[in-house]
Amino acid sequence: MKRTLLSLVSVGLVVAACGTTARAVGQPCVVDGVTVGECETGAVCSKDGNDTLTCLKICDFGSTVDGGTDAAPVVVDAGASCTSDQECTAVTNSTVKACRNKKSASDAATSG
Repeated sequence: MKRTLLSLVSVGLVVAACGTTARAVGQPCVVDGVTVGECETGAVCSKDGNDTLTCLKICDFGSTVDGGTDAAPVVVDAGASCTSDQECTAVTNSTVKACRNKKSASDAATSG
């Protein structure tokens, strides 16, 4: 009985670990600069305007993104652009840039 219960728990943990999916743009994430596995294709984990790690849309990336891991590079669609209220800025720990909300004049004055 104990062996069966232990087996079921082990299988459950493996399924839970393998069942994780990449987060959508706008969702919280964990590892700054990661593009593979952390966020959906075409997104990167980076700080948003509130210094919170969030999946952000990639806007400048070259032809491939490797996420700083040994994973196979992921090709993302060229020409992704930010909305008019966003700007394309550099991402820490990465060679890509991501769309972030533009800072207002009052935000810029208080952060300097």
